[in-house]
Amino acid sequence: MDQVESRVSQAVNDLIVKLELEHVRPLQRKAFLCSARCCESHSSRESVQRCLEQCASPVTHSQKHINDEMQRFQERLQRCVLTCHDKCLDKENEKGRGEFERCVVTCGEEHVSLLPSMFKRMAENVRKLEGN
Repeated sequence: MDQVESRVSQAVNDLIVKLELEHVRPLQRKAFLCSARCCESHSSRESVQRCLEQCASPVTHSQKHINDEMQRFQERLQRCVLTCHDKCLDKENEKGRGEFERCVVTCGEEHVSLLPSMFKRMAENVRKLEGN
């Protein structure tokens, strides 16, 4: 079971790294450049603050979307593992344990297979925000 946990963890980490490099960092760069322009072109403190908040908004929204998506993924995986536990709860020790482990491995594999579509959704969301 450690192997499946490691595989899921590595796959999620790879997804986050790819998403950050390809989509989030360009959005952050755009926000930083926008913020620099705010400091150059606005005179009042309130005006600069409003401008800075507008520049940061797409990054903030993208991070919230990514965090929400990852939270849903984690909750779905936990529900799957709990379902495995419930299925095997009343079985004999060795037989139930083996069945539980196979079920958990299946949960991990199924959820790793969901990551490409999650990546597409998250990347599309960041692209939409980039256009703002």
